[in-house]
Amino acid sequence: MSFEDIPGALDAVKAFEEAEAALKDFEHRYHRDLLVPAVNQLRYAGKHLTRIIAAIGDPGEEVRDAVKHCKRSMYDLHELEVIFLAEVFERFQSDYALIVISDEILPGYNQIVQNFDEAIDFIGAIQDSSREDYYQKCAVHVKTLRASYKTVKAARHPLNALMLQERKKAKQSQLMFIGTVAAVCSAIFALLAI
Repeated sequence: MSFEDIPGALDAVKAFEEAEAALKDFEHRYHRDLLVPAVNQLRYAGKHLTRIIAAIGDPGEEVRDAVKHCKRSMYDLHELEVIFLAEVFERFQSDYALIVISDEILPGYNQIVQNFDEAIDFIGAIQDSSREDYYQKCAVHVKTLRASYKTVKAARHPLNALMLQERKKAKQSQLMFIGTVAAVCSAIFALLAI
């Protein structure tokens, strides 16, 4: 019996390729090293596929296990991507904590905050649904957060310029205050000298 003749074997190969492509996409998109839990799941899938090639165990069961591990790799990757993007967004909020960011400054900002809050709540909640259902919902959050991430990333330059303007205004105000205090002190000393 050839590999292709095993029921579900091509599905296992397809699932493996999708999971591997998603891992590579994550590495490329965020310039981050491999994510160990997701990679381990692919290793386990590879183990089951090699057991088929070596004619060890029931091929149908090995294929089902390989597909299961490939899907688990995708689950882990999506969950980790939500967590990673949430951490990036937290850094963004920390970097611009002194600026009141509104929809006028960053269009859609309130929705972006809501997107991240919903995704974080989703990851943190106890799931009553199946892993497959959870994965599908998590994938939707990943897609939404990726778009939000691009918007926030693009906003850094204009927000940095705004922060620089605010610092200049604050420095000018400080200098004006010091000048005013110096003038008042000078006037008081001049009056006392008379």
